Amino acid sequence: MKLSRPSINRLIWVEQWPPWQTLLVGVVLFIFAMTDLQLMRAVERTIYQCDRPNQDQPATCSRTKKAYLGLITLHYERFQGVSQAQAKREVKAGEDYRYELHSVTVTTQEGDATFVEPPMMRAGRRGDPEEMAAIASQLNTFLRSQQSQWNLQTWESGIWVTALMALYLTVFIIGAIIITARQMGPVTYSLERQSAIAQPSKTFLFTRQDRWGQREVAFGWQDILEFKVTRSVVGGKHRRVVYTPLIKLRHQQQSLFLNSGGKQLQAEGMLREVKSFLRQPSLGQPSSMPTAATATPISADLQSLERELYQGRQGRYYTTGTPAIPTSETPKVLKIATELRRLGGQYLGDLQCSKFAGMTAYVYSVPQIRGYALIYQYDWPAAIDYYSRLSDGSSLTTTSRFVAFIGWGRLKPHFRSHVGFDTQQLYHRHQQHLKTFACQRLLQAQPLVPSLTAFAQEMDRHLSDRSGILLSI
Repeated sequence: MKLSRPSINRLIWVEQWPPWQTLLVGVVLFIFAMTDLQLMRAVERTIYQCDRPNQDQPATCSRTKKAYLGLITLHYERFQGVSQAQAKREVKAGEDYRYELHSVTVTTQEGDATFVEPPMMRAGRRGDPEEMAAIASQLNTFLRSQQSQWNLQTWESGIWVTALMALYLTVFIIGAIIITARQMGPVTYSLERQSAIAQPSKTFLFTRQDRWGQREVAFGWQDILEFKVTRSVVGGKHRRVVYTPLIKLRHQQQSLFLNSGGKQLQAEGMLREVKSFLRQPSLGQPSSMPTAATATPISADLQSLERELYQGRQGRYYTTGTPAIPTSETPKVLKIATELRRLGGQYLGDLQCSKFAGMTAYVYSVPQIRGYALIYQYDWPAAIDYYSRLSDGSSLTTTSRFVAFIGWGRLKPHFRSHVGFDTQQLYHRHQQHLKTFACQRLLQAQPLVPSLTAFAQEMDRHLSDRSGILLSI
């Protein structure tokens, strides 16, 4: 997807599905259609019918089981010489089950046979005894009367639930077809800088147009809360990671999605170009960016341009260079920051890694543990890590987030997870773990340089030690 600038005040890009994605959607819809047919197969009904040519001859009865809403016959059975019917009760018992079976048997030329089978099991009893008795009474009345035909129709158990599931899948397939048709055509996005005289507070216009309609959102620089790249996992058995660039606005937490998702580098590149366009003032108009006197508190990502701090083996590390955590952060992040300052933590700055797009970590130096403390928030609630480097080259991380492994690789990055601990409890628990390593393994915490660049280098080394296992930052 390429971005083009037809003018200094307009940015346009077009998104369209490739042919292989169209084919994939068609295969998925075919699978859903086959599933719907199988559900129709489960909606079975049984038709009982008795015929008698004349009063002197015994009746001939048949039982037919049909499926697919009665379109296909699954089973057919015939009973000749039927002279009497009666409701029957049996007790079925085994090693781990016991239930009552109520059915209707008929007397034929060849002997007694089960004619009407109960359709469902309720509370350890299969079939309703009153219903079976009523069916036997109707059949006996027919056998003693002058009528020539008798019919009965029953449905299998769970018909309404199955019918609702079939209806749900049908609606889902129709919705998937509509959504697919909407995405098949090209989707055109544009960002346009409007005249500041007409709308002083709404200087930008975001437009998304597809074959079904057009959406327009007008916003100003002061409405932007943050630029972000979200990470999500899509697909079933063959899952893949999708990165979506977006602009988050203050108004009702509304977000402007710049595309439907793609690769990480593409999403980051698009977000940077969009940010550059928004920051650039138009020709002949004053800059729409707020000055120091009129600016409202917004995220650190907008207050200053990102600069590359360090480039390592695992990715690039960026910082905005702000002296404090932005006041627009969540209350939990601000609370953790206050508690860290009470514990003697020194704020070093914010850090972003290209390997974890869209996530910002706020780094503190904690002299008491000779290491660092991290506050971060991504697809989970705000969490905190305490990090120390041990004398054998391995590391120890005590985190408030769940981690499902202890160590990995030649130099193990040891993790200790304590979900639900607050900042102070986790701090004391990290100190206890350091004492345990010192007593049992004679490993001491090594002093780390209290700077953001040193932390970025340490994290890059930590990621390399872990051989690709997901880090908790």
